[in-house]
Amino acid sequence: GCSPAPPGNVRLGAPEESWSFETGARWNGKRLRADLIGFWNEYSNLTDVCTFSNGCVGSTLDRQFDAGSARVYGVEALVEAELRASDAVWIPLRASYTYTASEFLNDFVSADPIYGRVRGGYELPYVPTHQGSGSVGVETGDVSLNVSVTYLGARREQAGLGDGTGQAHAVAHHTDT
Repeated sequence: GCSPAPPGNVRLGAPEESWSFETGARWNGKRLRADLIGFWNEYSNLTDVCTFSNGCVGSTLDRQFDAGSARVYGVEALVEAELRASDAVWIPLRASYTYTASEFLNDFVSADPIYGRVRGGYELPYVPTHQGSGSVGVETGDVSLNVSVTYLGARREQAGLGDGTGQAHAVAHHTDT
């Protein structure tokens, strides 16, 4: 991947570049599907746009900055099943989980407050280590009712090590069709 500087934004240095690798296995049965995928992303010259929500003000607002080299890697798992309760009623089930780790590979200083002074080995902000979701439903002909829950684990609000300052959030979703 490549992310050049946006129009009108003068930035020193090279554009962001990345290499992404994935490998995995998938099993598809008649009413059961399972995926297990590993991923690895290497970023050189990671870019960042300083926004008001990041805490940027004045001359740094809406400017693009370099954020060093970084690595993001992990594993994703998915299981889906469709159970038959009767000839006219189906029960779809789905569960997924993602584990993600991240780290900066070099030291740098950024004017964006979410980075600040970064040391190699620091975790990237806003990358949750654990994410998961699950859903269950009932389907009959033209009517279906599905309930899903999504979990987004704690994540850092600034680059660093150890426990981040983010909070874990669980969100319930309800869908009628």
